[in-house]
Formats: sequence, structure tokens, C-alpha cells
Amino acid sequence: PFIKHNIEATRKAYGLDKIEEREITVDKPLTASDISANNLTIKNLRITECSRGIYFENVDTSLIENVTVDLCGNLSGAGIYLESNSDSNTIKNNYAYKNNYGILLRNARNNFLINNTVSNSRDVGFQIYSTSTTNTLNDNRSSNNGSSGFYIWSSNGCKLTGNSSINNNGKGFDIQTTTGSVVKNNLAENNSAEGFYLYFISNGNSYFSENISRNNSNAGFSLDYTNNN
Repeated sequence: PFIKHNIEATRKAYGLDKIEEREITVDKPLTASDISANNLTIKNLRITECSRGIYFENVDTSLIENVTVDLCGNLSGAGIYLESNSDSNTIKNNYAYKNNYGILLRNARNNFLINNTVSNSRDVGFQIYSTSTTNTLNDNRSSNNGSSGFYIWSSNGCKLTGNSSINNNGKGFDIQTTTGSVVKNNLAENNSAEGFYLYFISNGNSYFSENISRNNSNAGFSLDYTNNN
């Protein structure tokens, strides 16, 4: 009776005693494609010690907000990992700490990364690569990571504004083999290599303006095979 009364009190305290139970008949099994087609919200929780903290594959128009992810990722994992046509998602106000990669996008497009903090990753803080085109990164912070703070590779049309990359064991912003990028009002400070490294960015009307690079070990701004921007 004591346990029963405790359960009843807990149900009442959280409003669970008002839940109505109903059977719902469906005419077909629920498939993975049915789930991936729906909007998802992942919000207000902590995830720790996983291979991948949050993993999206072919998930669109979903929200990841106010999540703390720490101690996640094997050699290829990440705190937050989007791939395989996971498009038009919003990732905001999250904290990724001591993961393999902090936030990683692979073949994921049109996503918004806003006001996230990544620190102490074993590898890159924010990695956007392999045709992850037209993603927007705004007001994010990347610090004390084992490699570069931000790495953008083979992903055209990405926009980076108002981000900071500080005290990383690599480049502040490493942007390679892209066209049509916008890189504006970002800060690279106290990194162990270049502040901003631009490689093979050509013929794509990329735009670089009002960025600050200070106290980095190598060049503040390094441009290789970069023209017509």
C-alpha cells in the first residue's frame, strides 16, 4: 500500500492522473521513413557518454535546443551529428563539451546553427563538410578544441557571422574548397595555427569582411589558391 500510495501521489503531482488511455488502430506499420518525415523537437536535457549524442539521418525541419551533450563520440562520433540529407533544421542554445567532434554536419543542407557553445572536443569544434551547402552559423563559440574551431570543406554557400574561435589547437576558421561563402564579423584569437585559413576558394563570389584575427601562432589571414572573390 505504501508504494501504491506514493505512485498515486506522484501521478497526481505531475498531472498524470488525468491522462486518458485509448487504443488507436492503424492501417499500416510505422516505418523509419514515417518518423523521419515528421518535425522533431529535442529540448532541455543532458546527454552523456554516448557514441553519438544526438544523431539525425534524413531528418528535416526539426529543432535541437538547450541540450547539453558531453563525453560522447568514438573516432567518428560527435555531440550533435547531422548527415544524409538532414536539411532545414535549427540547432540553437546548446552546449557540447568534451566530445570527439562538437557539432558535425555531413551532407546536410540549409540548417541553422545559432548561439551554440562547443569546447574541449578531441577534434574539431564545428565541422561542416561533404556537400553540406547553404548552412548558416551565427553567434557560435568554439574554444579549447583539439583541432580547429571551425572547419568548412566542400560545402558551398555557407554563411558564418558573429562566431568566435578561441584557444584551439589548430586554426580558428579553416575554410577549404568552397564557393559562395559569407564570412563576416567573426573573431579568431589565441589559436595555435592561422586565425583564418582560406584554401581553394575561387570563382564563387565569396565574401569576407570585418573579421578580427589576433594573437594566433601563425598568420592572421592565410589565403592559398584563392581568387575572384
